[in-house]
Amino acid sequence: MIFAVACIAGVIYLTKFYFEQKEQQLRDQIRNEQKLTRVVVAKRNLAIGDPINLETMTIKHIPFEYVPDGAIVPDQYAAVEFKHLQDPMTAGKPLLRQFVEGVSRIARFSDLLSEGERAITLEVDGVSSIEHMIESGDFIDLAVRKSKGQEIELLLERVKVLSTGKFTTADPKFPGMYKTAQYPTITLGVPSETVRDVFAADGAGDLVFLLRNRRDEMKPRYELTDSERNTVTVYQAGNEDNGVLVAKVEKASVNAVQNNSAKIVRNSNGRLAQIARDIPISIVAGQEESIPGRVIDESL
Repeated sequence: MIFAVACIAGVIYLTKFYFEQKEQQLRDQIRNEQKLTRVVVAKRNLAIGDPINLETMTIKHIPFEYVPDGAIVPDQYAAVEFKHLQDPMTAGKPLLRQFVEGVSRIARFSDLLSEGERAITLEVDGVSSIEHMIESGDFIDLAVRKSKGQEIELLLERVKVLSTGKFTTADPKFPGMYKTAQYPTITLGVPSETVRDVFAADGAGDLVFLLRNRRDEMKPRYELTDSERNTVTVYQAGNEDNGVLVAKVEKASVNAVQNNSAKIVRNSNGRLAQIARDIPISIVAGQEESIPGRVIDESL
């Protein structure tokens, strides 16, 4: 019995020893196969306002796939040394660009561009820049006016402003920084296929920068023709499908419509339709809020 118990204990010990050795071998193999990157990390827990120096920072090897974007590597350390933290850090965690007070949150300006975009810089003045109230990070519609008095031609809609002068969307901002700004240029990120059209328009007329709310994603309506402005959508009952009437949608031209009165119009197929009574008229081309109507005579 004693011998049997000793054998069992020996087997358990040898098995445990084997698995520990095997685990260590696997760890060493993974460490050797992974590409390690040297990054700057915090020596200890740090608070907001702590300085960045050799007493607070050290270098650590981290597998490349685990290095976060914006991590400071030793070659970039000189640019941030003696600055201060604007975010707290935990011991052993990498120092990121966004943690450093007064440092851009991106390593390169090109990082602000999405795939397929190109940066173009255009000249502005007080009028075209809305008295320099356009800020980096705003959205604009870009249009061109070839001569004074002519209607504008829309080139691009909802374009993001990457920078105004040298203020980029990644730079720290402070209250009122744009109130005294006198930047001469703005830089936009535009689809690469539109670059030629933008520069051609810049040479053919005056570019117009139309500031829009950042949350406004509606399609602009700058270029409605007179015929489009006087076009309404007429909804009417059509064929039935399993006992349910299927609505038809047709276009009708309206030259003059008065509120609170019926208006008979002839649609694109030559049929007469009557615009519903007592509905405030708002003539919009091709929009969901188009005016409802009803057919008054199928035979006409």
